[in-house]
Amino acid sequence: MRSPPLPPGEEQRLIARARTGDGEAIEALVRHFQDRVFSLVLRLTRNWQDAEDLTQETFVRAFQGLPAFRGEAAFFTWLYRITVNLVRDRVRADGVQPGAEPADGPESDPRDPAPSPEQAVAGRQEVRRLEVALGSLGPHLREAFLLRHVEGLSYEAMAEILGAPPATLKMRVHRACKTLRGLLEEGNAG
Repeated sequence: MRSPPLPPGEEQRLIARARTGDGEAIEALVRHFQDRVFSLVLRLTRNWQDAEDLTQETFVRAFQGLPAFRGEAAFFTWLYRITVNLVRDRVRADGVQPGAEPADGPESDPRDPAPSPEQAVAGRQEVRRLEVALGSLGPHLREAFLLRHVEGLSYEAMAEILGAPPATLKMRVHRACKTLRGLLEEGNAG
């Protein structure tokens, strides 16, 4: 579940206070962004424990590096850049590509209303098919797809996060969509 937007100017006030070591401001920023960061990491790593660890590490790195944050990009763009770099570092250090199996973790979100049993089974099957299809994408395609279609970021924001030109990212998103469509249609035929 995505946090509601902060009131105008509140993010900048929290950042200014966090730079001075204000624990309440740091906690407010973490609360506001943690679900989005965790969701991104989980989708990129496909591993619940890694997602928890890397989400925590993202915020530790962010607040250690907060004095270097110049505010030229949005705070969440800067935070996502840290996140993506940590995920890439973890994948490189482990020497493995995140697998195609869905991430281990809680089966449902207690905040969601309970679906009928039939809806629950159908929904889990669709989510599993999508997770498997996402897991089969290479890391560059998966990152671009998730940032564009799950996070709803502009290509300019994605370029800041991923360090690639917007035109390249448009191509990656297009290729990811085409690949996912093919994989999901293939699954329907089977």
